Amino acid sequence: MGYAYALERLATTVDAHDVERVETVLPPGVRARRCLRVHSAIGSDEDHVAGTVRVLARCSAEERQAVAIAAYETSRLCFETPSSGHVDDTAIAASLA
Repeated sequence: MGYAYALERLATTVDAHDVERVETVLPPGVRARRCLRVHSAIGSDEDHVAGTVRVLARCSAEERQAVAIAAYETSRLCFETPSSGHVDDTAIAASLA
């Protein structure tokens, strides 16, 4: 539950403008926006976060602590630089071509 909460909460920071910016750099014919749109503030993730909070409110202190730790660890992984470094724009463009 901590993993899901962290990812859905992070997704709520993506808005319509962000989705549009991604679309402008995609090569013609690449249809990669649906996932981004669904998992964003303009999709269903805000409702999912609210539902998760309602479930967590009914959990014991020990369960909430375990969820908080999992959410923290998930968030940390999302923002940690990979040991091999980030993929550069050229490699991303090549994988989408």
